[in-house]
Amino acid sequence: MSDRVARDWGYQALALGTPPRIPSSPAVVSSGDRYHAIHSLCEGLAAEHYLSGLNVHVHVEDVDSGIVALNQLRHWLPALTACGANSPYWRGCDTGFASWRTIRYRQWALQGIPPYFADAQEYAKRMRFILDADVVLDPGHVRWGARLSSSHPTAEVRVADAQLDASHSILLALIVRSLVDSSLTGEPGGHHPHARGA
Repeated sequence: MSDRVARDWGYQALALGTPPRIPSSPAVVSSGDRYHAIHSLCEGLAAEHYLSGLNVHVHVEDVDSGIVALNQLRHWLPALTACGANSPYWRGCDTGFASWRTIRYRQWALQGIPPYFADAQEYAKRMRFILDADVVLDPGHVRWGARLSSSHPTAEVRVADAQLDASHSILLALIVRSLVDSSLTGEPGGHHPHARGA
């Protein structure tokens, strides 16, 4: 429907990781206590958080399996970021970056490639330390490129921009799914599940 309305006005609706232009007036905070709390904690960052990403969730049986998957995925996050780039414009200008959303994301705490975790206990200990430090509001505010979801039994990959075409979203989801599956079976496609990475 939005595409039809856009065409009626002489425009074409596109899915991008960042809008070509953002309003100069202060952002309207989405409804909900959590979003207002994020805005209070990081008002300057939240005011320009006009970013749209593609988050891929892959089911994992348990936290131990999720840790194996995270340790494998961390090697692939730069390539997945490049494959999922779709945000070259910001404030009406070509930024010179294929994914300006990735650059903007670097302003937030706890983003980028997650650390290597020896096991589920180390992951839980690290998360407790982070949450006790008052750097983030909750586990959902940890912005690593790959993490265990706090609300679903999944490994979640968050590095791709919103995609221009639905088929690109499906392809990226299939690639992430295959990386998680191979990490848990020890099949070719990366490092052995118990090998410590860089």
